[in-house]
Amino acid sequence: MGDGLAKLSGGKLEKILERLTSNIFMQVLLGAAVTAVIQSSSATTVMVVGFVNSGIMKLKQAVGVIMGANIGTCVTALISGIGAGKNAKRASLIHLYFNLIGTTVFMIAFYSINGILTVITGDGFGFLDSSINATWIAVIHSAFNPCNQCS
Repeated sequence: MGDGLAKLSGGKLEKILERLTSNIFMQVLLGAAVTAVIQSSSATTVMVVGFVNSGIMKLKQAVGVIMGANIGTCVTALISGIGAGKNAKRASLIHLYFNLIGTTVFMIAFYSINGILTVITGDGFGFLDSSINATWIAVIHSAFNPCNQCS
């Protein structure tokens, strides 16, 4: 599937994704927006895995998009809180704040460790600049969840 996606896009999709993921804030915003529209972080993750496997997206870009997808999942709770009572609205906002704070703390820690390793070894997380096995996406996403519980 990944090779077919790369051939079908003819390099256009790669250029579009490079612009949309030019910095970490845009990556998170893209992940949140796509997930909010389709209301499925799993679907967003599957798309990102396909992009990484095909070489259209690098892992460095995927990290922010996956973290943004965690924020985008809050849209369903926010929508359900619209016609509900005060406590339901509070619960949906707490869900949003929980994911916003957790994503912020995780991203700061992740990129701080990368910066420290870059200073020490000169490479940091060298795997971030490659189009590598999508398993790393699952590893990073799985590492986020326990870290989010601690924040």
